[in-house]
Amino acid sequence: MAIGFYCGVMYVTFLIWAVGQLRAIQERENEEKLLLPGGGAAFFAAAENRPDEVALAAAETYLSVGESLETICRFIEPRYADWTPTEKQAYRQGLRAALDERRSIPPLPEQG
Repeated sequence: MAIGFYCGVMYVTFLIWAVGQLRAIQERENEEKLLLPGGGAAFFAAAENRPDEVALAAAETYLSVGESLETICRFIEPRYADWTPTEKQAYRQGLRAALDERRSIPPLPEQG
């Protein structure tokens, strides 16, 4: 009898925890929509947030030696540490897309 009671309490506790986690996820998504109305792509596409070619080349180098994307973002964008988690996520996703795009474009043949 006692074990059934404890199992019931644990089940209810788990349900409360799971509902709390789902609510937290929903709140974060709503916060993201408020903070970045144009979405993450619009944040990264803004001229002041998009890295130049030198920064992209440096990011590729760091990535090739095994650095994490978080570390690379901190290296190439000094303001990264001051951004909100939503802005950081948008920047990481944008940087990853920019690096993937850069790799997919074949280099121009040398003229000489």
